[in-house]
Amino acid sequence: MSTNKPITFSSDAGIKRLPTREKRYEAKDTGSKGLRVRVSPNGVKSFIWRFRKSDGKAAAVTIGKYPEVSLKDARIKLLELIDQHSTGELDKKQDGTTTLADLCDLFYDVRIKPLRRPDVVKQRLEADVKAPFGSIKLSKLSTDDVINIIKKITGRGAHVHAGKVFSDLKSMFVFAKGRKLIEENPAESLTKIDIGIRDNNKSNKKRVLSMDEITTFFQVLDDHKRMSIVVKTALKFLTYIPVRSGELIQSDWSEFDFDSNIWTIPASHSKTGESWQVALPETAIELLLSLPADKDGNRTGKVLNVADKTLSRALKRLFEGKEPALTMEAFTPHDLRRTTRSHLSRLDVKIEIAEKCLNHSLNKFNEVMEVYNQYNYLDERLAALQLWEKELNKQL
Repeated sequence: MSTNKPITFSSDAGIKRLPTREKRYEAKDTGSKGLRVRVSPNGVKSFIWRFRKSDGKAAAVTIGKYPEVSLKDARIKLLELIDQHSTGELDKKQDGTTTLADLCDLFYDVRIKPLRRPDVVKQRLEADVKAPFGSIKLSKLSTDDVINIIKKITGRGAHVHAGKVFSDLKSMFVFAKGRKLIEENPAESLTKIDIGIRDNNKSNKKRVLSMDEITTFFQVLDDHKRMSIVVKTALKFLTYIPVRSGELIQSDWSEFDFDSNIWTIPASHSKTGESWQVALPETAIELLLSLPADKDGNRTGKVLNVADKTLSRALKRLFEGKEPALTMEAFTPHDLRRTTRSHLSRLDVKIEIAEKCLNHSLNKFNEVMEVYNQYNYLDERLAALQLWEKELNKQL
């Protein structure tokens, strides 16, 4: 009996009867010339159309997955594709996005670029996806490729970073599938655990420094000879003022009103996407003004002039080496924010005031209050941070 007889179908019932095999194969529609169903080893069935472009090169278009797309709809869509092919429009679409690098560029332009901080995602896509794996053809893209991308990152111990890249990839492949650039999402069935990403931060999300640890930390900063005065000052400032480190790194001198002791963080620098004000106690202002001015004695432009990761890397180095400068449990700049919040509770600061000191929403406590109570608690926040300032200065 011949094994080369083409597999065909002519109805929905025929598609349902198509068997699953160890290798992917295609079945032809006898009722519509050119329409095929591709059957994957995992049982997924998708309509495709194979054709030749104007230059004679073979190409294929994925119409949709069965049964989400019915046979009737697939045949109608095929007629539209044939019409686009005859006018040359389909060739233009096919020539655009063919590799993983192409997809990264398209995803960035359409989805990421409009976001508040697109440069962070762009850096991950460029360094961890495009540079080492960008030449992979979308038509050949597989789950193994996703695993290999992540393995390359976890192999250097960067599990937190690997988790962020994995999230980027999952979003990008959903985008690609929606645009019919890929037939199946190669990351759809994967989880972080499946591909060996450890959540290194999970156990450390309760790290809060004691007052004695803060004293030791400040002493180490004062005695450290290789750390710049800018970094030392920034880390001290973040202990007094519980803003996000990124908000301080991005800050400009024009945001500070030293007459009113107010720092206005613009919406473009805020995680919430909304501008907010920070009340500054005297010590925080003194720290800022201790930073070097320019040669004319002016303070313009960026306050710190450091890269995004400078503070976290500098802090991390204090715990490294045969004789680390700090021997306590390691912590990050974000843990300083948690530390301040925790000590505000210890000092009996009201929960809504303490949360507002961090620019947290009150929604989780009372959604109605968040909607109707638009008071910014600025005076109360200043009083709370002055209380924390007094506690710190007494200890230090």
